[in-house]
Amino acid sequence: MSVVTISERKMREASRRSAAAARVAARLRDYARREGGRFVLFGSAARGTMDHKSDLDVLVDFPIAREHEAFAYLEEACRLEGLDLDALTFRTMSTDFLERNARDLQVLA
Repeated sequence: MSVVTISERKMREASRRSAAAARVAARLRDYARREGGRFVLFGSAARGTMDHKSDLDVLVDFPIAREHEAFAYLEEACRLEGLDLDALTFRTMSTDFLERNARDLQVLA
């Protein structure tokens, strides 16, 4: 029987979340191109620093008529990969927020 330390479990979970985030990002990029909008990653996934507790931080930037469907697609993609999600609309973000996070914004379109 092999003993797995807490540190090893955390590393494995961080690795799983990073790989899952990459798969979700690829799906979001395809969806955005097909549907005429964009998703914008920020936070640890965009920086490549996800840990064992990280969620996926995403701004949704689609025409209002398509916004609901884009959110639904995003939520389902994260559910399938076992990722927690923090999603907001791009249009409601303040200029200050966007400027503070400009280095970390990763546009998927």
